[in-house]
Amino acid sequence: MKFELLSGDRRHAEIKCWEPWFHEVGRARHAFRKAVGLDPMCNETASMGVLAAAASRVNMLAMTDYVCRKRGLHDGRSFRHGRADLWVYDPNRGTSWVFEAKQFRAPPGARQTTFEKHLRRACHEAARVPEWEADRKFGILIVTGRDEVLKDTLSQAAAEQAERSFAACRFDGGELPAYAFIRAARRRRMLGAGARF
Repeated sequence: MKFELLSGDRRHAEIKCWEPWFHEVGRARHAFRKAVGLDPMCNETASMGVLAAAASRVNMLAMTDYVCRKRGLHDGRSFRHGRADLWVYDPNRGTSWVFEAKQFRAPPGARQTTFEKHLRRACHEAARVPEWEADRKFGILIVTGRDEVLKDTLSQAAAEQAERSFAACRFDGGELPAYAFIRAARRRRMLGAGARF
């Protein structure tokens, strides 16, 4: 199954590490679809399951939708119970990543600005995950289409969003391609304090 890196510097350590993992996403997606008859990348939770399954195919460890504490919405200091969408660990490198995800089923005429809005929301959530959960935190947006007519429109908007992402890729293996846009979560200043997280 085809995997295409739309953006991202292959010399970057993260991209080097993720490429074998992402190559397996299309294969996992195709295997599921062949066995069950449905595309597993139909919603956010299922898509994170596919990414976790693909990670295990290249000897990475992964957990989806796991309980963790997150920084409060308003003051940034207090913690509340929450969930993180995906945690991945590469034992060869000793590096872990946490991903907060959003998924968007693009309607006809979907624009890159809508993709950006969803990716920012994912990054905002990732920034709220405490630093002890993983070495790096990322927001990830999964975009799928609704029907074959969308393919060209979706590809154009995806190409525009890819330029604004740390990494972007296209996964085949389903009826239509699925796109993933990834961006590192920024450290945000806590309200009323000079400290950062």
